[in-house]
Amino acid sequence: MEVFLLFVLYSFFGCVLEDAYYFLLHGRYVSKQTMLTLPLCPVYGASAIVLAAVNNTKSPVLLFVNGFLAVSTVELGFYLVSERLYGIKWWDYSHLRVNLFGGVSLFYSCMWGLLNILFGLYAHPACAAWVHHLGTSEKMLAGVFAAVYFLADLKQTHVELIKHKNGIKSLVTEKFQYIRDNN
Repeated sequence: MEVFLLFVLYSFFGCVLEDAYYFLLHGRYVSKQTMLTLPLCPVYGASAIVLAAVNNTKSPVLLFVNGFLAVSTVELGFYLVSERLYGIKWWDYSHLRVNLFGGVSLFYSCMWGLLNILFGLYAHPACAAWVHHLGTSEKMLAGVFAAVYFLADLKQTHVELIKHKNGIKSLVTEKFQYIRDNN
């Protein structure tokens, strides 16, 4: 249950980080969530869980390498699956000089490496300790609530993305306005 709660927490923090980054780059707020109702980006949650599993060091150099490789791998996997399943690119790095299929770039891979130093040394230990110290019933209640809501949102998001791919009117165009820039 703790791993799932951390996944949800990191998916949320990733969404907040992405929104803030977009705002700093473009000077306007655009929600970069990838779920219909929940402000979550599961690619960040999955990346953070992978990092938590492989970050068994405090060496900044190794943390950088872990972040560079692990997040780039997860990012490329999500990119290729979403493009294949839904015909959507949630992001597109093809305009950057060094990229792989437009889904991973040298620049952002380096950023993930740098962010993993902070994540591995500070953020994950703090978040994991907080979740670990929750009572068993609190974890169970929060986990069940989050799982039910997450799965319902995931199902509806999937349905709407399939409609969008098939050219049927869907919530995708109105909810995920930023993907028009990438598709």
